[in-house]
Amino acid sequence: MIKGDFNKERERIIKILPVYLTVQVVMLVMTYLDFSVYAEVYRMQKFLVVTPWLGAWFLLAMAGLIPGIYLLVSKTGKRVFNEVEQARFSLGWLFGVIAGLLTLGIRFMPVMPGWYFYIVGGLFFLLSAIYWTWNKRHTRANEIFP
Repeated sequence: MIKGDFNKERERIIKILPVYLTVQVVMLVMTYLDFSVYAEVYRMQKFLVVTPWLGAWFLLAMAGLIPGIYLLVSKTGKRVFNEVEQARFSLGWLFGVIAGLLTLGIRFMPVMPGWYFYIVGGLFFLLSAIYWTWNKRHTRANEIFP
């Protein structure tokens, strides 16, 4: 690849990530607001309404795994971004995946096992701890006068 292709890929990743995160947050908020309706239907009729959007939600949630892992492990990610940008963008994609998994869990809470939310919360806290320790170490390494 020539340098121009790297710049195109860099700009594409930079422009798509905020859109992806916005969509995930909007879906999370809308699902949270509609939860009482779905729970009441499940309580009254003893079945959960599953719409065709389930597949789209799941694909959208998993769509963030590809660029998130790609940026972490690929040589292209290391060439396109510096170390700080690479970590922030990859973790941004992975936080979007966690928001998508939380959205699905809230939507199907009446039939979802309780351990699901412990796993999603554990992933969130694990990614947060990784980012916090990495950011703390990285800022300490860049200090000139400690």
